Amino acid sequence: MGFPVADLRQHIPDPFENLDALVEAMGVAYPMAQSGPTASSVGVILRGLAAQSTNWEDLLQKIASEERRTEDVVRRGALYILRSQIEHLVVEGARPFSLSELRHPLVLDFSGLSSPQQSFYGELALRQVWSSITTHPFGLVVICFDEAHRILKGVEHSVLGEIAREIRAFGALWVTTQAFTDLPDELKAQFATWFSFATHSPHDLQALRQLGPLYAEVGMLPHHYFTDIRWPVRHAHMPVFQLAVPRIQAVTSPVFVPPPKPVRYPSTLPQDLSGLVTARITEAGAMYPTEVADELAKHYSLDSDTVKPGVLKALNQQFRREVLGKCTLESADGTPRVLYYLRDPTESGLHRWMVSQVAIALNRVGRPHTITAGLGPSAPDIDGPDATYEIETGLNTTSKRTWFQGSGGPGSPCSSSCRTQK
Repeated sequence: MGFPVADLRQHIPDPFENLDALVEAMGVAYPMAQSGPTASSVGVILRGLAAQSTNWEDLLQKIASEERRTEDVVRRGALYILRSQIEHLVVEGARPFSLSELRHPLVLDFSGLSSPQQSFYGELALRQVWSSITTHPFGLVVICFDEAHRILKGVEHSVLGEIAREIRAFGALWVTTQAFTDLPDELKAQFATWFSFATHSPHDLQALRQLGPLYAEVGMLPHHYFTDIRWPVRHAHMPVFQLAVPRIQAVTSPVFVPPPKPVRYPSTLPQDLSGLVTARITEAGAMYPTEVADELAKHYSLDSDTVKPGVLKALNQQFRREVLGKCTLESADGTPRVLYYLRDPTESGLHRWMVSQVAIALNRVGRPHTITAGLGPSAPDIDGPDATYEIETGLNTTSKRTWFQGSGGPGSPCSSSCRTQK
């Protein structure tokens, strides 16, 4: 399809981004078969230690330290269970990324993971995406969950039920399984459409027969034919559709570039702001010095003029170290403004910032559009019903000019330029 694909053997959703999602996903991946003091304390211990950790290695070290210190038999047993579970979830060499920062289509490939890892990271991804779109809606979202039966082992405890009930306000949910009976009836009842191809499973045919005698004939459907089991007049006749199979052309998926992790601010403003300033610019894509100073001042309840000298010093240091790049932006009134961005091989941060600025300009003049940056070289960065926009930084060529190029003709809201300083 040409969408970026994240191979979870290389990139995993950050388990420590959302503590609630981490704890609940562990409960789905490892449902407790027995109740008792040890089993009931596993989740409590996990929540407490994970809140103090930033990654799996850090958490395992804290668990090992607790095991050495504690003399409580029940707590030691719970720690042993927890450590054994987590050791099976670690994906060696995989880099965590933030799902909450995604604003573009992405395919998560679970095929290279073990069964416990598929269950855990599948549930974790669902919970993080659901938390993101319900807390900060950013348009209609379609969640496609292929081969759901392989990932959702503890479906009765999964967030999938909540998503199925409430997704209508935020977009749509598509779920595919190998068998009609893979999902419980109370979950299937939330879906308005049930497409089914031929099935020969006795359990499936028995369940379908209870919906209507005609649906026992689903097993007779030819290859590439399917029916809609929730068709409104299903008791009178069974509709049959033919899948149009187009000639598939090989499509190269664009390289998946993980979004930057959200900045974690220290409890007090550090004297050296280099790391904090760089992290914030990495997250935003690009920023003006005044924006950085204002944000830090607001976060730490300080005066912006007090913070600004430290910010400028950090920016200059990181520029000299070639960590950050900068360009002079010509504003509408001709006043030059210095913009800082993360210097990296692709300059994706600066490009991401420029795309966002064009989108803001289009919103200002009321032009409908869709951000399609990241969907491959053939797709424009922004697509609209009457214009497409391609944003070029110019930093990957010999040119020292950066520009916004739109196909909207005269009067395009994207008339700005930027001179880069190498």
